[in-house]
Amino acid sequence: MWGGRTMKSETLIKSVMENYPEAGDGTAMTCINWNYDDVKFVFQDSETERIYTIGMEELKKGLEIFVELVRKGKYFNNLIAPNLLSEGYGWDADDCDALVQCSTLGGIEYG
Repeated sequence: MWGGRTMKSETLIKSVMENYPEAGDGTAMTCINWNYDDVKFVFQDSETERIYTIGMEELKKGLEIFVELVRKGKYFNNLIAPNLLSEGYGWDADDCDALVQCSTLGGIEYG
């Protein structure tokens, strides 16, 4: 459930990721290749230079981890309101980077 209404995780992920490659420059996980139609992304970890290839399944698992961190109060984006899980919240590059970290590293390691 997102913002008091049910939304499929695939719909949310596609919406969040549609601009990440261009908007995510300078984040911990740099998108170096992408295919929006197939929901495939290749990221390079800016610290270790390790390469990760992720798709919808990895992003869905990462979203579950990410939402749990938000619910537990272990992630917030500079106190921006409304809350990440609220209707009308606009995800930014930091939120997308956190989602990608959860999808590749199993949690938020940077930032």
